Amino acid sequence: MYPRHRLDIGVADVLWALPRCVLGGRGPRIDGGLVLMSVRSAWELLLDALALPPGTEVICSAVTHPDMARIARAHGLAVVPVDIDLDTLAPSLADVERAVTDRTRIVLVAHLFGSEMDLGSVAEVARPRGILLVEDRAQAFDGDLRGDPRADVSLFSFGTLKTATALGGAVALVRDADLRERMRTLESAWPAQPRARYAAKLLRTLALVAVSAPALFGALVWLARRAGRDVDQALSESVRGFPADDAGFRAAIRRRPSAPLRALLERRLARPGRLRLDVRRAIGEQLAVDIERAIRVPGRRARRRTHWLFPVMVEDPAAFVSELRSAGFDAARSTSAITAIAGEDGSAPPNAALLVSQLVFVPAYPELPFGAMHRLAGAITGSARLAAARARALP
Repeated sequence: MYPRHRLDIGVADVLWALPRCVLGGRGPRIDGGLVLMSVRSAWELLLDALALPPGTEVICSAVTHPDMARIARAHGLAVVPVDIDLDTLAPSLADVERAVTDRTRIVLVAHLFGSEMDLGSVAEVARPRGILLVEDRAQAFDGDLRGDPRADVSLFSFGTLKTATALGGAVALVRDADLRERMRTLESAWPAQPRARYAAKLLRTLALVAVSAPALFGALVWLARRAGRDVDQALSESVRGFPADDAGFRAAIRRRPSAPLRALLERRLARPGRLRLDVRRAIGEQLAVDIERAIRVPGRRARRRTHWLFPVMVEDPAAFVSELRSAGFDAARSTSAITAIAGEDGSAPPNAALLVSQLVFVPAYPELPFGAMHRLAGAITGSARLAAARARALP
């Protein structure tokens, strides 16, 4: 069985990093930016440095990682989600304009699943009002640390599942020098990530790379079922980086990256694997062409796509996942931890809620053989047609 996602790291990189857990290393130099332990750490640090009064509003894309809203609320801020367009995955400009009040100080937008949106219209709303525009590019690294120059802050992630992963680490480009230095000063007081914890992550990654071979992954799925375990839950637990409880979570993200993490991040940024990125982009585009008449592919009209993950929308996700697994492909709903962010009234915007309720990720990466990609497209279209037939048969 082909796994739903392949870690973008090889055994050679992991073995190179293990001695650095003892020897240490330097880390990359980022002009105009900071090297931090995670995007969560960067967001926490930015809000610390801004010291906004309680009740300040943060407008955010309605589909994003739940920890971004969690951190903002822990700072006493009001989170105002704005809906996204399902074809571009960008926030609705009209909703952004309606959401702005005299208490709005930040707009946070997330580029989803390897797609990139045009920030021009959002910047036109934010800049004249003195609102800070933050772009979360955790899922959209394309080999370059550029970011959109119209954003005040650009966040990049190199966590376990991300492109060019260093098994952690983040880069925050902060265009205001004073704000950047305040963040640097505050972070210098944080304790460092324990090297032993990072070493354990490296060893777990060796195991994950090993079981990503189709034969071994199929055996893992079979064993999990025999043991009554949910393979999705087991895999999610193996890559989860932070505690679930609030106190443990806040303590875990308020850390500086360890020396071996910084060293591996420097290595990965120097060699981000552009060929693999180009192949992944081409594979994703071809799969989208092959299946788009049978099934909805969110983000199909995004400005640019690198296909970090390949999402589809189906009315019966459980049946779809079961059918693709029977065909030898580990489709799943839990590869990404994104969610639909609820507003202060407890409800999420409609497009965001629909996307998350129907979202399934399918394999689409360079290690899939051509024949497997052809069979995957057939399995997806076949499952979509079967679902349509079931719907027509309902009274």
